Amino acid sequence: MRARYQVAYGDVCIDTLRDGHGVPLGLLPSSLRDVEDFDDVAERFAANGFLVLRPQPRGCWAALVH
Repeated sequence: MRARYQVAYGDVCIDTLRDGHGVPLGLLPSSLRDVEDFDDVAERFAANGFLVLRPQPRGCWAALVH
């Protein structure tokens, strides 16, 4: 199950994708890549019992600093 949500703290908002349930696992793309590049591997980890968290790099989608 995939969900997209924003994590806000002060003037920072980080767009984050969440897949699965279970042990947390973070996938961090380089600054010029989109987290959706990890869709295939995230689905595989999620299917094997992981909660995959994928924050977007700053400036992508809704990941902004105000």
